Amino acid sequence: TDPLTTLGVADLNLQIEVGNLTFSARAFGSALA
Repeated sequence: TDPLTTLGVADLNLQIEVGNLTFSARAFGSALA
């Protein structure tokens, strides 16, 4: 596998992680509100 593909996949995974954290934080905030 070439490094650029690996980097792209890692970047996508990172974006998904951040998206999940943001979603969790919003859901948590809504539950508290």
